[in-house]
Amino acid sequence: IAARGTLAVDRQRAHLRLAEARSGRSSGSGELSFPLGGAGTPRLKLALSTLSLDELAATGADEERAAQPAGSRLPRPPQRLPDADFELTAARVEYGGARLHELRFEGALRARALRTAPFALKWEGLAVGGHVEVDFGGERPRLGIDAAANDVDLRHLLDRIGAEEVEIHAATLSLSVRAAGERLQELLATATVDAALQGARIALPRPLLRGAKGRGAVDATF
Repeated sequence: IAARGTLAVDRQRAHLRLAEARSGRSSGSGELSFPLGGAGTPRLKLALSTLSLDELAATGADEERAAQPAGSRLPRPPQRLPDADFELTAARVEYGGARLHELRFEGALRARALRTAPFALKWEGLAVGGHVEVDFGGERPRLGIDAAANDVDLRHLLDRIGAEEVEIHAATLSLSVRAAGERLQELLATATVDAALQGARIALPRPLLRGAKGRGAVDATF
């Protein structure tokens, strides 16, 4: 980790301004405001040019986790996790082969829980928005994600699964995910996924029924 910035202290808070910060491939600038004397809430703001989620996911990986990734215990914050407000922006996000840009994520951590934290990003040119909820206060961590996008063209996704001849456009695509567990296999086992397409137009390389012509609109829930 390398950083360059300034520290200023007044009667109420300490302010750390990072003009430049880098950790591996992640880089950008940031601000940290920390209350003095116990009153108030810490505030963190990061404005990154690049955020490498691939690198963060690999941090701390060991042989056991590599051999049994589904059974490995997921990272969990300390028991006495302080409350904090945060705002994160990233011009570019590295995550597998996905092209993610213009990420914005902000929220307020209270009592080991992050409730209704809004986010927005661009994925393959598609503007996606929604909110995230995470709760570490119970016996098992709980995760919730709600996302939606308008004017959706699914050609990039269909190309990746070998259906490049199929075209799907939708007026609205929404997705809701809920899961709980301390291990990846528990999250997968408890996960519920709800998806909905509204105003979808589907074009197939050949008609499903002989003699069928034209296009139709479809609303579907999965």
